[in-house]
Order: sequence, then structure tokens, then C-alpha cells
Amino acid sequence: MVGKAQTKTQEQTLEKLTHWVDGRRRFISEPPLLVPLNELFTDEQKELFTPAVLEETWTKYLKSLPEERRRLLSRFRLTDSALRVGGVGSVGTRCIIVLLEGGAEDDAIILQLKEAGASVLEPYTTESSYESAAQRVVQGQRLTQATSDIFLGWHKGAITGTHYYWRQLKDMKGSLNVTGLDKNGFETYLQVCASCLARAHARTGDAAAIAGYIGEGKTLAKAIANFADAYADQTEQDHQALVEAIESGRVTAETGI
Repeated sequence: MVGKAQTKTQEQTLEKLTHWVDGRRRFISEPPLLVPLNELFTDEQKELFTPAVLEETWTKYLKSLPEERRRLLSRFRLTDSALRVGGVGSVGTRCIIVLLEGGAEDDAIILQLKEAGASVLEPYTTESSYESAAQRVVQGQRLTQATSDIFLGWHKGAITGTHYYWRQLKDMKGSLNVTGLDKNGFETYLQVCASCLARAHARTGDAAAIAGYIGEGKTLAKAIANFADAYADQTEQDHQALVEAIESGRVTAETGI
């Protein structure tokens, strides 16, 4: 797992997603997964996205960073951008990657911009105190995570008004194949996840009040387990209903990418 995570670096990403065109590094065009924005824009849209607009976008993002990271990235310039298909969690939202280049030939990094929407909880609680949905996402990650992406920031589109948060595209993230774990391994994995979740809550709430609410018994733990079990059952029922709808012809299914 560690070995695989160590291959997910900026260097590997640059080799995979860019190539040299007339002496300049550019994103590869691989529709529909990866398409440079200059291939998607109409002539009218190209006129809107002037160098001044791009500079404003870059400046807004830099202002959202802590000073030491702002100084680091201020030595780079934005030279190319592309629309990239994201993972399951990004379905239906815009995901853009940008190429940043410094003063040397191999001095380049890739950042991604992900569209942020309003919280699904907003209709049921008070309005967010943050100016944008992307700022709320970024500050939430900084509050709950022990260590967030060093380039985590945000900006609001000058033309479209879309809220984006920025982060690295590849930063050696790792994951476990939980289907291959035995009982002891799975219990260890759950303990690690629970510890991370508990720490996040303790960082952002009243730790003493939370501990008092939970108490020393197993009532809350059982309630959470019962909810998870019921949720899993409902998911299976929903999937079966979808399969039956497809088989009856009420729903049309097509294979995706």
C-alpha cells in the first residue's frame, strides 16, 4: 500500500498528463477523460477568459493560502488548463486541472480545482458564515484534518461565479483493499477510522461535552451500528429496485466510461 502511494507523485502525474508541444509543456488531449479547455471554449468564451481574468483567478487563490505557501506558489505561473473527469464523488460537478510552471524546465506542478456547492444541511440550519461554498469546504478540512493538503485554497469564478477549491492532484494518498482483510485486520482498520473521526470531532466541537453525551456505556455505539445496518439493507433494496426497473424497461441503462 505504501509503495503504491509513493508512486502517486507530481513527477509521475506530469509524465502521464502532459507532453511537449513546440517547446512548451501542455496537457494531453484524451477525450472524454481529459480535454484542454482551449479545445472546449468557443471563440466568444476565449475572448472572455483574458490574461487579466486568469491573473485575477490566480491572485484570489493565492490570497486564500497561508503566507508561507503563498510565497512558494507566487514563483509559479499558470500556463495551461484542462477539464478532467473526476471520481464517483465528483459526478455532476466541474473538475479542472491547471499546470503551474516555475523558472526551470522541469519546475512544474499540477493542481486541481473542484466545484463546491452549498451544504445539504443548509436548508435545515443557519446560513453558512463563509463567503463561498468552497471556503466552507477548505476551512472544514483544515479544522477536522490533522494535516490537510498544503495547497488547499479557494476562489470564486470571476465570470461564472462558480465556487472552486484547489488542492494537489496527486500527493501520495494511499488506501486499503478492505475486501482482502481478515477479521483482525478489519477490526484494526475500523479502529483507525474511528480514531480519526473522533479526533476530527474533538478538534471542532466541545470535546468534554461530546464525551459526556457518549458516556461510558454502549448505547450510542449500538445506535450507530443499528443505523449502519439498516442503511446497508436499504442500499441493497434500492439497488435491487434499480435492477428490476432496468429489466422491465422502465429505466434505460448504458455502460459508462
